Amino acid sequence: MPNRRNAAMPSKGGNMTGDPSHHPEPALLMEYASGASPEPFSLVIATHLALCPECRRSVAELEAAGGAALGKLHDTTVGDDVLAKTLAKLDAPPPAVTHKAPPSRSSRSVELGVPRPLSDVLSKPLEELHFKKLGGVEVCLLDAPQPYRVYVMRIAGGVDVPPHGHSGQELTLMLRGSFVDGNERFAEGDMACVDEACTHRPKADREGCICLVAAHGKMKMPGFVSGMVARWFGI
Repeated sequence: MPNRRNAAMPSKGGNMTGDPSHHPEPALLMEYASGASPEPFSLVIATHLALCPECRRSVAELEAAGGAALGKLHDTTVGDDVLAKTLAKLDAPPPAVTHKAPPSRSSRSVELGVPRPLSDVLSKPLEELHFKKLGGVEVCLLDAPQPYRVYVMRIAGGVDVPPHGHSGQELTLMLRGSFVDGNERFAEGDMACVDEACTHRPKADREGCICLVAAHGKMKMPGFVSGMVARWFGI
């Protein structure tokens, strides 16, 4: 399947203190299980799955249900026009690949201290990545096809990100530490999902935090100064 990453087993290098309590929305898991999830979102979801037994079970059940449904299709009579369209698609050139993950290396998760799906795209441990810094917020952009943004964000203890919205969906996975967003606290392994209707201001807990973020489109910050912040980080 396209856009899938190996998330079957948790990483030995994780810092988990318990199972996550915030999970991807069911629609996101369904897209991931079917192979329809965009590659940037697939990275975040697969990394969450490596840390979350509950969501791994959900994806396994969705994949089993999808396999059973495909099996039933073999017993269905197919019209000549459907067959002709299918054969035409097989003859068409394959779509261009915009983002390809490097080969998986099972030892990387232990070496870099992050779950395997993320370790497969990082060149070094989180603490050694090249971050752009501004105040108590640091951002390291990762490769991603437009219009997506994928980055690791480090927030110092007690610091909050300026109020902002989004031009599309944003998935945030907590890798280290925790933050509070509204009335919810997100700890290691938790995932926060917001869309263009949401304006929020996450604040890191005392020990600070490190997050993996994938967003469709750019962050929207009101005001000239805030806009300069987003442009500085490239998000």
